[in-house]
Amino acid sequence: METRFAFLGVYGSATGQAGLCGGVMVTDLRGVPLEIHVAESIRASVLQRRAYGETLQRHAICDLVSTPLLAALDTHTDFVFVNHLRCLDAASSYPLMFMTEAEHLPSEITGEFSVATTTPVADQAQLAIVHPTSTDQRVVKAAIEEIAIAQRSFEPLGVFERLEGVMNLLSENDDQSV
Repeated sequence: METRFAFLGVYGSATGQAGLCGGVMVTDLRGVPLEIHVAESIRASVLQRRAYGETLQRHAICDLVSTPLLAALDTHTDFVFVNHLRCLDAASSYPLMFMTEAEHLPSEITGEFSVATTTPVADQAQLAIVHPTSTDQRVVKAAIEEIAIAQRSFEPLGVFERLEGVMNLLSENDDQSV
């Protein structure tokens, strides 16, 4: 069976004007979408901001957006790549790994995370795969190998941009058919 990736993206902020939204896209090794789900925008009320305090963003990202999106997947995926470190805390039966350009690793990566990098491919940036230290190293190695194969056909980080574009289109056309 061909390797399948899920790309889970969260965008915005639960306290921002536009709110927090998210989506997940499953692709094959060529970057062709096989399944997509989006979550409606979430905006925290004043009461929720006070009650949740500093835990609001984590709760919104993990419990209200990421976990339900991953639970909605019908297509088996081998790996889930996320665009936000907080997504790594989501409840999932899939291995979750944060993906970014190697030169843009966030400073908040601590000892609870490990980093693996891909070999640069042609004109694409070297990718860093950040994962909880508890993740099986064989899974991480397989993810790096499969992403290297996929990079021959598409830019993996570009899937997050495509996903964000889909979500922007949906938010602009709330009452219209897309």
